[in-house]
Amino acid sequence: MSETSAIILLSIVGITSFLNFTLFLIMDEKIRDFIKILKQIHHDQNTHSSRETLSTP
Repeated sequence: MSETSAIILLSIVGITSFLNFTLFLIMDEKIRDFIKILKQIHHDQNTHSSRETLSTP
């Protein structure tokens, strides 16, 4: 009986840690995409402003 409950407890802990790890990976991917988008916007603003300064005599 105690052996079975220990196995169930271990599997619950394993599943929970696996789900947390998966969630962390998904969030990490989303955060990376978000940072990439932010950098792209920042880069676009920089190139736009430099283009304006170049076009003005």
